[in-house]
Amino acid sequence: MTDGDGLCNTGLNCSDSLFVEVFSPGYKVFRAYLPCNPGKPAEVKLEVLSGSAGEIIIESTRAGVGYPVVYSTLTKKDIERLNNAQDIPLVLNQLPSVVSNSDAGAGIGYTGIRIRGSDGTRINTTVNGIPINDAESHATYFVNMPDLVSSAEDIQVQRGVGTSTNGTAAFGGAINIYTARMNPRPYGELTLGGGSFGTQRASIKLGTGQLKSGLSADIRGSAITSNGFVDRASSRLFSYYGGLNYVNGKSTLKLLTFEGKEQTYQAWNGIPEARLKGDVQRMNAYVARNMLDREDSLNLLQSGSRTYNMFTYKNQTDNYRQRHYQFHASHDFNSELSIHSSLHYTKGKGYWEEWRKNDPVSNYGFTPFLTGNDTFSSSNLARRKWLDNDFYGAMLFARFNKAERYRIIAGGGLNRYEGRHFGEIVWAQFMPSTAPGAEYYRTQSRKDEVNGYVKSSFRAGLFTLFADVQLRNINYSFFGFSADGTPAQQSVSYLFFNPKFGLSLPLGINGEAFLSWSRGHREPTREDFISSSLSSRPAPERMDDFEGGIRFKKEKYSLHAGLFYMHYDNQLVPTGKLNDVGLYTRTNVKSSFRAGLELEGSYSLLSNLRLMGNLCVSRNRILGFTEYVDDFDLGIQQSIERVNTPIAFSPDWVAFLQMEYDVVKNLTLSLAAKHVSDQYLDNTGSRDRMLKGYVAYDSRISYVLHNGKYRVCVQAWVNNLLNTNYETNGYTWGYISGGERISENFYYPAASRYFMGGVTFGF
Repeated sequence: MTDGDGLCNTGLNCSDSLFVEVFSPGYKVFRAYLPCNPGKPAEVKLEVLSGSAGEIIIESTRAGVGYPVVYSTLTKKDIERLNNAQDIPLVLNQLPSVVSNSDAGAGIGYTGIRIRGSDGTRINTTVNGIPINDAESHATYFVNMPDLVSSAEDIQVQRGVGTSTNGTAAFGGAINIYTARMNPRPYGELTLGGGSFGTQRASIKLGTGQLKSGLSADIRGSAITSNGFVDRASSRLFSYYGGLNYVNGKSTLKLLTFEGKEQTYQAWNGIPEARLKGDVQRMNAYVARNMLDREDSLNLLQSGSRTYNMFTYKNQTDNYRQRHYQFHASHDFNSELSIHSSLHYTKGKGYWEEWRKNDPVSNYGFTPFLTGNDTFSSSNLARRKWLDNDFYGAMLFARFNKAERYRIIAGGGLNRYEGRHFGEIVWAQFMPSTAPGAEYYRTQSRKDEVNGYVKSSFRAGLFTLFADVQLRNINYSFFGFSADGTPAQQSVSYLFFNPKFGLSLPLGINGEAFLSWSRGHREPTREDFISSSLSSRPAPERMDDFEGGIRFKKEKYSLHAGLFYMHYDNQLVPTGKLNDVGLYTRTNVKSSFRAGLELEGSYSLLSNLRLMGNLCVSRNRILGFTEYVDDFDLGIQQSIERVNTPIAFSPDWVAFLQMEYDVVKNLTLSLAAKHVSDQYLDNTGSRDRMLKGYVAYDSRISYVLHNGKYRVCVQAWVNNLLNTNYETNGYTWGYISGGERISENFYYPAASRYFMGGVTFGF
């Protein structure tokens, strides 16, 4: 196995020659006898496989060397080092400006990610260039793709607007996962692992390698289960991945499918601040304010301060199954022109079940009814909220290179999303006999998107100039409110023009400087639409992203330093305002920005000691907005003018530092530290509604045995090494009562010190 610079020391003594076999995904296998000349390395050049669709997919959606785009890439080796059954946001947590969180506390189940303070609804996610974000909510639910990292060749994370891509707009970053690369040799791999909180993991991968016919096949199956750190926050996750590849001369065909099935006990509501701090007096006040019954009060008062879960109903679970199909075809006409097309289809269906206490029967279409001499206007019940959706589309693009002087990639895609939202009553204590199994709402939505783009680069003297322009048309039909406030089917249409320009300048043979400007537009989410009328519907957001920096990479060190300024026009934020149909929804604020410095680098202190890390220092501000607070004493909303306030969940400092030490050959020890400064739960900058900063330490030890044919890797992780109490996420809501402002703050704590271990057998 080679190091990061492609060098390999066999450690063998030979007097004549040595037969070597070198292979890498996407390249032809190299087999030859090489002379043994002490002190003079032998050079091996690998030939790219003809019709290598993967490389074309990567170029169409990703940034590469020389692009004026800020990005970081995890290689397959990085992923193997970080893959300990946790979800993708936790795997990416070491990258610059990334902050991840976990509902259950230990990174398995529902997880989230923010890049430069932007949450998952503002981060474009693709797998092999195919959109993954939910078309309506814009969110990516990584829990629906468990253990996909085990089938990933690499993952690139772009920051800012990034390059033109498919699907939801990148308004803070983009995550591009690539799985489709062909392995030229047969292989097999079995991974078994487990750890704290009853976590268990099993995964098996098999591949035929490339056969003489040009065919190859890959398959993986995985199962991950965990009880979670938080009470009852269990996860049962199952997935598979399968791919069929065919190469014939200059053409490549790829058919792949992957599926995730999850059952996760809900820990969505977090832990009240009083319970987290163990303040009995404040807990009793919380009980009184929220009118908890005896069962819920005892659960609050008797649970662990950091493991409390307000849900106790045994079937309070989220259940979802999502299956993806992708077909990719590529053809190289010659060394200058290639063309690629893709078809995709995603089927998702599932529900979340919940227990409702004393819910008004009118919410379910029933009138109060008599049972004996009693009239019931409310009932205990269990209900399910379903989502049944289909997402499908096609992409086509062409790549043209001319003697490395200029390059053009032109293409586009069309996608359709069809969603069916409905609810059903599972059980009811006091309702008509027709209630169980009855639907109490059903709505349908459809979203069509057509986009086209042209990306080009042109070398002019020392400079390379870049241009990337995209047109994106959206038509969305949904069930919302009409102009007079009555529920009705509604529709909206948008046409966005997203230009991007930049230049780069080489700095010797090991570095470059770059500068760019990009503009992006983003439509509101489903919740924004269905909770507003024609007159109160929010406007789309716009962002101008300015990036500049330098990159260097040498044998012993690498460095990236950059400045960014992201200016938002009409950013959507929650302000507490009730709109004209009596619902809370997000409001456009005229002007806000994120500005900062990012550093990323590595340094080899010794041949067996390496340091790597990153730092983001930023200022994130809303220049002015009006906050609205419900005043229950007066029955009105009080308004407060806010000026120059921090954007919620946007820390001023995010830093990561890791040391890797090769104790002996094949035995590596690493220690990592992650620092995230204070964050605010809302946009007011109030320290009464704050997520405190933290420093968390993790460690890993790995031992690898590799004889060329067989490989055994044993790894162990200790997460939160110093057993630090900290929280990675939260939310707040509040009101005025008794002349006092009440803030109901809720937090999601990280797990206490926990262990994970695993062993991988491969050939």
